[in-house]
Amino acid sequence: MPSVAAPVPVASSVPAGPLSDEVKAQVALGKKWSKSAVAAEQARRNRKGLTPFTDAEVAALLGEPAQAAPQAAPATAAAAPPSRPATSAAAVGNPVARSGESTTYVGTPAVGTSKAAAAGGVASVGPEDNSVNRSRRRLVWSCVVAFLAAWFLAFFRFFLPRTLFEPATSFKIGYPADYGLGVDTKWQQKYRIWVDRTPDRMFVIYARCTHLGCTPDWKPSENKFKCPCHGSGYDSEGINFEGPAPRPMDRAHVELAPDGQILVDVSKLYQWPKGQPSQFGEGDGTTGAWLRA
Repeated sequence: MPSVAAPVPVASSVPAGPLSDEVKAQVALGKKWSKSAVAAEQARRNRKGLTPFTDAEVAALLGEPAQAAPQAAPATAAAAPPSRPATSAAAVGNPVARSGESTTYVGTPAVGTSKAAAAGGVASVGPEDNSVNRSRRRLVWSCVVAFLAAWFLAFFRFFLPRTLFEPATSFKIGYPADYGLGVDTKWQQKYRIWVDRTPDRMFVIYARCTHLGCTPDWKPSENKFKCPCHGSGYDSEGINFEGPAPRPMDRAHVELAPDGQILVDVSKLYQWPKGQPSQFGEGDGTTGAWLRA
């Protein structure tokens, strides 16, 4: 009578065992962990001094089937299939070695997972929010704000009037008694005029060369006006006598204001065109091209 062989357990690549509440909760969610995530979590537990995952917990997190119960061999030795040696986890290429429930998994977390593993959560892969990214964001926002500010300034500038502020053409220069004989240049910079007084009259010369419009200089030592541009010369009354100037310098309209001051109006000029009668004598001595001294 053939002898009955004892039950032979069939080896499985995944051991069975109790699961912790934490692992049960993760399994209940129906999400499978990657091997890199498991390795990162094991490394974190080692650093924190926590209990590492057991083989059964690792298998559950990876989504591998639990170990089957031992099966009995066939009743007769003749019918029993040849037994095969158990294949270890290392033989099938599993990179995680298992030697018992207290096996420690050592590995380097994937890029971007170290912070997640150290925080105690499931490791995730992605770019880290570092100072470089923050600096780039600040630069982009600065450029956007500067562009908007420039656009708004240009928009509001469109509604502002474009005006040129010119000096007044009519103004007072004091009383006749304030001026002595000769040429007074104190109003040259402000109003571009010279006040000229002779023994019998006063008049105002407009300081503009009749050649190309330059401002001549008064040369008291030579008693003449000299244009620095092309050398035109004028005597003390503004009459041209040398250089390319075609005619004497113009004279401004003058009159006595009600308060007795001299009122000058440079918008009205008197000329002596070449070959034509002079306008310098126009007026009655109280208004016109000259005043009675």
